[in-house]
Amino acid sequence: SLPASFLPSPSYFVHHHPALNAGGSGRRVIYIAGADTVVQLENISLTGANVNMNGAGVYIESRAELILLAGSAIEENRIQTSREGGGIYADNAVLLMFGGFIRNNRGPGGGENSNAGGVALNNSEFTMYNGTIQGNQAKWTGGVQLAGKSLFTMYDGIIYDNDASRWNGDYSAAGGGVAIRGSSSFIMKGGSIKANYANGNLGGSQGGGGVLVADSGSFIMSGNASIEDNTIDNNGYCRGAGVRLVSGTFDMRDNAVLRNNRRPSGGAIENVYRDSTGSTFILKGVVQTAAGAYTADPIQ
Repeated sequence: SLPASFLPSPSYFVHHHPALNAGGSGRRVIYIAGADTVVQLENISLTGANVNMNGAGVYIESRAELILLAGSAIEENRIQTSREGGGIYADNAVLLMFGGFIRNNRGPGGGENSNAGGVALNNSEFTMYNGTIQGNQAKWTGGVQLAGKSLFTMYDGIIYDNDASRWNGDYSAAGGGVAIRGSSSFIMKGGSIKANYANGNLGGSQGGGGVLVADSGSFIMSGNASIEDNTIDNNGYCRGAGVRLVSGTFDMRDNAVLRNNRRPSGGAIENVYRDSTGSTFILKGVVQTAAGAYTADPIQ
């Protein structure tokens, strides 16, 4: 755990309250803005929003900071068609997660467009020291989506059981756990991305049950980080059950592990799928092969 002196002094400290419930009223649960504004949440649930705007649970912008501590939960919030960030939408803002949950937030369903059931970052910074991002759903990206020039650094915690489009109909979906777009970077130094799912049947850059890397995005995976037990739909369009590298960079090293990422129903292992020679692929960690063995040989 980090010393208390590490945390910035909050402008607002919300804690020991059962819930702030928007009651499906068409309003967000909370809105945060301003460079000198720091909101700290502990032992409280932000829930019940159903909105036709970005950021159902929390919308944060203009260099404001949000800190999630133990017992905090942003849960059961919903965005409508073509919106982003069922749990949190951060625009030029800072998130720090030391514990708690971002869970069961979602888009509208029915194959309609929505981005990032859990967290949507636009030109923002997100540092995850611990906690759980779980059970979030949207057409594009279940867990965390990075856009613009965002930075997501993960030291520990788990991104688990998030879903990019499990609804019926013709749709495209990418990044069950994390999607990296624009010129954003994801630095994974620890923790786990596990049991996430991505589907899609319209061609193009779909898949990435665990992580999707696109545009000029960068994914660096090191330490004891693991990506495991993620799945993709069993068709010809959806690829990369663990990681799909459409473009950009994927650099895996140290003791980082990719294993048991596969097509559904006990299908073939597909830990990494690389689309083009225009991407950069450096693999020096521990990767399970289709035969079930492991290798630490570099692949470039």
